[in-house]
Amino acid sequence: MRRAVPWLIALVGVATDTSQCPYNDPLPSVCTAFADVVLVVDASTSIAHAHDNITAVMRAYVDSYWLDEVQGARMAIVQYSVSATVLSRLAANRSALLESIERRGPSENSTCISCGLEAAGEILRTGNRTGAAPLLVLISDGVQVIKGGPGKARDVAAGLKERGIVITTNSLGEDIAATMEAIASSPSSTFANDLTTVFQLLSIIPETVSSSCTQVFFACWLSGYCDEPLSVIVHGRGLVNSTDLLCRIGGIVGSASLIDNATLVCNSSAPGLETLSNGALSVDVQVAARYSRAQTPRTPPTTAATFARS
Repeated sequence: MRRAVPWLIALVGVATDTSQCPYNDPLPSVCTAFADVVLVVDASTSIAHAHDNITAVMRAYVDSYWLDEVQGARMAIVQYSVSATVLSRLAANRSALLESIERRGPSENSTCISCGLEAAGEILRTGNRTGAAPLLVLISDGVQVIKGGPGKARDVAAGLKERGIVITTNSLGEDIAATMEAIASSPSSTFANDLTTVFQLLSIIPETVSSSCTQVFFACWLSGYCDEPLSVIVHGRGLVNSTDLLCRIGGIVGSASLIDNATLVCNSSAPGLETLSNGALSVDVQVAARYSRAQTPRTPPTTAATFARS
């Protein structure tokens, strides 16, 4: 069982008192999370007929992230067939990423998914920024039959997930679906997409990006009196696995209860406000996801949230 270390997602200010805590603002059209993303794409001959459409998919993924070296996402691009080719290492230059897509070479025989996964893992091992979410997006239309077969692909993926890398899979065909589901992060119902056409993949890219784009936008408190534990509702997106989510209220870490992929409750087991802030009127609220020991916490900006006192 891996030892996990919190990776900071966002510091959120808690808003005015409301029992319902509504949040109706539209989500950003692109993922603005602090993340390092590797796109791993099948380039075998079986998918050569869809070359232009796969190019469109790759471009759409690039355009789904706010790219920024310091605060936003960076992307790398890998294609694989009999072996893997790194088209671009982690970068935040949209034009350079799109040029690398246009330069990709012709298709070759065989499908070595594990080769693509290994190349992506090495990119993230050497280039993942401290605190940035390590994400991998895999596209394939065929089963690996060389270099260890599908078992090798599953084993490599297991090692990547053990390191805290979140893997989203897109399978184009029934033959590959079971293997891709095993490769994907848990829950597979969120991170494994079983598709029949590239056009389907194009249509679900916003949804798949949002699922792994863990962000917090707004929070409000349900109780915040000195003699009560503190309960906070948090709104965001990509809040998928409650076992990997933590709340830190006034510096004290507690668990989180997931309502849906966009809402969680910071459990009210934390002490009351007076204990947390030594009698002050404000307290910080943070939401974090647990990733592997290879990750270290990112230092956040300081934001205070004001609560009522009894």
